[in-house]
Amino acid sequence: MSLQPTIAGRRLRPRHLWIAGGLVATILADRVASEHGVGIAILILAQVLPHVPGWLPGAGRRHPLAVAAFNTLHHPLGPLALVGAAIVGLLSPLWLVSAIAWFGHILIDWGLADGYRSVDGSRRGPRIAFAFPGRWDRPATAGVEQ
Repeated sequence: MSLQPTIAGRRLRPRHLWIAGGLVATILADRVASEHGVGIAILILAQVLPHVPGWLPGAGRRHPLAVAAFNTLHHPLGPLALVGAAIVGLLSPLWLVSAIAWFGHILIDWGLADGYRSVDGSRRGPRIAFAFPGRWDRPATAGVEQ
């Protein structure tokens, strides 16, 4: 008998904690949106748009530009920079709401092991490249936890 916590027969892993952070960020984005009168459409777009490059057609292998765009849209520096610029007043609350929702999307993807992509478009896992630099020398499936 295993003492590991499970949901529907699947073992919980530490990476699943990212999902909780992503949900908190999404709820925060919703609260900020309602405070500033920003519509829900911005929340939905910020949650969906980071995956648009992954939907571009490819015959088994994704185009390198699509993979680069996908990886760029799944890096936390973009939304964090927008949050900072909106907090100091350089951008409108619309940008603040979209950046927080975008950051929530990234955290949820990390929790689902759907972070960065390798050159062929396969999942690399939720690891942050600058925090775990040696992990990218392995094959694409080596670091992904199922």
